[in-house]
Amino acid sequence: MTIHKEATGLIAALADACAGGKLIGSMSTSIYDTAWASMVSKSENGKRRWLFPTSFEVLLNSQNQDGGWESLASETHTILTSLAGLLALCRHHNASDYTDSNNPPDLLSRISKAVVFIDNALHSWNLAKAEMVGFEYITSSLIKSLKMFGIILYEPPLLVQLRLQKLRKFDLTVLYGSEQLAILHSLEAFDGEIDFDKVSHHMDNGSFLGSPAATAAYLMNASEWSNEAEQYLQTVFSQGVGQGSGKFPCAFPSGNFELSWALSTFLSTGMSVQDLGADKVSVIVDTLEQELDKGDGCIGFATGLLHDADDTAKSILCLSYAHRHRSPAALIKKFDTGNCFKTYAIERNPSLSANCNVLQALLHLPDVDNYQTQVSNIIRFTYNAWNTGSLKDKWNRAEEYTTMLLAQALSKFISIRKQGRLQNMAECTALKAVPLILMQILRQLLRRQSLDGSWGQASSEATAYAVLAIGAIFNSQEFIPLSPMIRDALQRAHRFLIGPSAKSWEAEPLWIGKVCFSSPVILSAYCISAVFQAETILKNSLPAIVNGNGPTKLDKMTTFFSRLPLFSEQERVDTLFSLVEAAQYRPRLEQVRLSVFDQTSIGNEQYMDSIAYTWVGCNNLSSHPQPIDIIWDMMYASLLISQIDEYMETSANGASQLSLADILKCIRLACMDHSFSKNGDTSIEKGDVLRETRNRLTRFASHFLLHPSVQRSPSHVQARLRSSMETYLLAHATHMVENQILSNSNPHEPFATTQTYYDWVHGYAAENTSCPFGFLFFSCLVAESGKELFQNVKAKYFSEAMISHLATLCRQYNDYGSIQRDEDESNINSVNFPEFHSSSSGCANSPPKLEADSKARLMEIAEFEREGLNRSLASLEKEVDVITMEKVKLFVRVTDLYGQIYVAKDIANRVR
Repeated sequence: MTIHKEATGLIAALADACAGGKLIGSMSTSIYDTAWASMVSKSENGKRRWLFPTSFEVLLNSQNQDGGWESLASETHTILTSLAGLLALCRHHNASDYTDSNNPPDLLSRISKAVVFIDNALHSWNLAKAEMVGFEYITSSLIKSLKMFGIILYEPPLLVQLRLQKLRKFDLTVLYGSEQLAILHSLEAFDGEIDFDKVSHHMDNGSFLGSPAATAAYLMNASEWSNEAEQYLQTVFSQGVGQGSGKFPCAFPSGNFELSWALSTFLSTGMSVQDLGADKVSVIVDTLEQELDKGDGCIGFATGLLHDADDTAKSILCLSYAHRHRSPAALIKKFDTGNCFKTYAIERNPSLSANCNVLQALLHLPDVDNYQTQVSNIIRFTYNAWNTGSLKDKWNRAEEYTTMLLAQALSKFISIRKQGRLQNMAECTALKAVPLILMQILRQLLRRQSLDGSWGQASSEATAYAVLAIGAIFNSQEFIPLSPMIRDALQRAHRFLIGPSAKSWEAEPLWIGKVCFSSPVILSAYCISAVFQAETILKNSLPAIVNGNGPTKLDKMTTFFSRLPLFSEQERVDTLFSLVEAAQYRPRLEQVRLSVFDQTSIGNEQYMDSIAYTWVGCNNLSSHPQPIDIIWDMMYASLLISQIDEYMETSANGASQLSLADILKCIRLACMDHSFSKNGDTSIEKGDVLRETRNRLTRFASHFLLHPSVQRSPSHVQARLRSSMETYLLAHATHMVENQILSNSNPHEPFATTQTYYDWVHGYAAENTSCPFGFLFFSCLVAESGKELFQNVKAKYFSEAMISHLATLCRQYNDYGSIQRDEDESNINSVNFPEFHSSSSGCANSPPKLEADSKARLMEIAEFEREGLNRSLASLEKEVDVITMEKVKLFVRVTDLYGQIYVAKDIANRVR
């Protein structure tokens, strides 16, 4: 069967179910809900019988040898499922007199094994990774219920704390009110804590928010039997995916969810309504439109159930694809918080995936310009989530799922902006970062792909997510000398998805509810769409252009950086990726190039490329990369530092009206006047060189000293940064004086000085590199707000030793690569010192031999400093955590990289 036929077949099946009034629900069976169903008993003729005895048989047959249940999903899933299973065993053991009781002879042994398994699991449970909905309530409730059977299980103190925190914010009596709440889906968690008779009005079509477990708990606790609730469970038993086997799904029905997800997934990949069968699509769209009408513009995952932003947004998106555009007014009114969208009207933490789905819905509306505020807020929310690494989603365990939704939404956003819409949004960091996020998503996905072409644990569904993310990015961007890598990745993923290794698209419990679940309908929709998108892209030629830079230039840069020691061991493709990512920063660098110094040659193409790549390339080497805003701040800082270097060497030095005393005064005032406007003193009279110089220096200093991260730092840290900046700028002044002396000297004679080379290179020459000052600024950026980066005296001491060696090494590498330039421009260089001007025999060398010998000696001394650097880093590593050390290593790599570049090629601008 072709992919096209599989797609049309799935849509036809869903449409026929809608047309026939059949309940739709393909969510996988759940031992958790099956256990709850197995505990429901009914009184008939004075005797009790189990309502679903076959469910208990399922429970017995699925218990593992170790006593637990379903240990293949997640830790939390296994604990919840096993607790429910154990409770069912206990209840059946204590009700052996029921008419249809058929307890196995080893029931007590099974209970004992389960107790040991669960108690061990609770002791080792990593609650920081617990992801199930309402696990704080449910776990504690099950542990409490088991106490009635004499079973005492370990209850983690953190679990008790988390439950209390939730209960403080949530009065259980609100369940007795008229408003539907998401917590009703976990009604079983409040056994013994609420009056179940007072929540009966929340029953809809016999269920509590489509949950078999919650409905079973209601039947077990209500004072009067509910035929409606029983009929719901009987319907789930026969029509759910268990098909009368006794297995219950975690939710049923789920029509709105499956209809909107399947249809929107197909249409988002480029399949047309006609491709899928216009008549069948129309049936599905009609159904979703009717649901929206009944819900006054909002829907839940099934008819009559609690409204949520996800299903509402997906349904609005489906209508847009069918050209039946629906106003999102109700969606906005109900779920917009002013900063982002929440999934449910009452919710503790917002969901990234829900916000991506809402963004997609808004972007597909013809009047999207009317919703620029909401779009802008979601862009900021997604940027912050990406920037802080908060990508773990509430509803799906696969990282590729959130990545896919983010890629699709942000790619559509770029496409809409290219069409000239959404042009009145206020420019902000988040908007500018969108292409960068997409680039980073692409790089991360390609790096995580397995050799067999899959993602996840050879997961068909996770692989489909990844392919759809790559396809969305490719269709919106011109990234692409990366086309060979994209083609290779898609080809391998395609082979995996259509080959036997995909296990016929075996469903996995990737989706998150109270427990993990899967959906064959959703799985098929994603896999079919991924194969279709891969084939569509692969059959078309891929362009080889990135931001207007042809492959020749990019290839040259890739070759150059790949040969540097820092990148020599990484794959050439990784260097290429970093260069393409760095190119996304170039427009922003161009925008700020003249923000402080309006006349500068720093900003030529070569230098700007190098500034961008040094931070991106080094960041991508890290096991814990820094977020976009940190990298941008340091790029901007690097640009300003390059400009102040040039300014001090040219404008300030060349201002004949200013004496050295004037320049020193300007420096000290600039570093003191950090509390006024970043623009400095704008009342400059033409020709007032002193005031203009002070203004330039003040604007430079203020950029650093008034940075929000610096302002949040402890006052003594701010004082140190201010002092270090002053030392850095004063070092420039000293450098100017020495250059003046050197320019009046015989170029073939050693520099006349009473200072040893060691003192010079460890003194102002090291400060002049900006390394000490730059590291203090970097430390403010990456430290926890209001704290220092290093907390103990040893860490502080070792870090300062490290920076001293690094600054000296940087100075020496710089000098090594710029001997000729420095000679031409009369700049003081290491090799000007007398120590480099004699041979071991004491005889003077010829100029060529002298330069060669001097360079060799300089490099040997530099390697001595490298040994000191490495010793300092090793000592520091013992004092700080891994994440802090990775931050330090990033700065060291960038600084060291500049040195390596200086050795390989002098990239500085000639100033004379």
